[in-house]
Amino acid sequence: MSTQTPQSPDAQPPFPPPPGASAPPVPPKRRRILVLVLISVVATLVALGAVAFAGYEAGRASNAAQPTPTGGTTPPARPTPTAQPTDQPTDGITPTPNAAPSDINPSAPFTPAYQSQELKLRPADSCTQISIDLDEPRVNPSKGADFLLHSCNERQTFQFGDSTASVIDNPNATPAECADSIRTSSLSSNAALPIQANLVVCVATSLPAALEQGIKRKIAVVVVKAIAADQTVTLVVSAWTVPG
Repeated sequence: MSTQTPQSPDAQPPFPPPPGASAPPVPPKRRRILVLVLISVVATLVALGAVAFAGYEAGRASNAAQPTPTGGTTPPARPTPTAQPTDQPTDGITPTPNAAPSDINPSAPFTPAYQSQELKLRPADSCTQISIDLDEPRVNPSKGADFLLHSCNERQTFQFGDSTASVIDNPNATPAECADSIRTSSLSSNAALPIQANLVVCVATSLPAALEQGIKRKIAVVVVKAIAADQTVTLVVSAWTVPG
């Protein structure tokens, strides 16, 4: 009696299909998916080609619109940059709205006119005046005096007239310090300043007088070095030229 076991319907056939046998057909649903993918790829390539062509045409049109330079034309000249004004002026006049015309800018580039020049003022026995010119310097000039020594009854004073002066403590003051001292604490034009040994005075000569003489004004440090028993006054003067 035969004892064969019945095979399951899902069991594989005992032998593979012979070579050359045709593959099973692709299901219709899968074929539709492949067609749709192919169409999508083709559409994408067409769109990219259209974009590239449009960019090419736009670039060619832009190049055609630009003028071609010729040998007879020159490019327009560029404007020359102008110098900007500086915060600090370089002349001797302070450019503030409330400044007097005679004010001297402490930041001005002063140049030395002379240094440590000794002057001797010898008054007579009676009341007398001795004039001093700070431009040279000179005692009793024929014209161009910048201040006076008035000596009478053993009382001696400085009088500055059209010059501007101020008292300062430092005998080695710079012209900038003098200019600032004159600006902030100048004496009145009719002041009579009593003198004594070691008195230090800053003096700025008159601007109108300097213009009239055709010279530049000066700013000076005047030191009373000594007063002798006969009332002779020894001064030590240093001066700088004010620019402008």
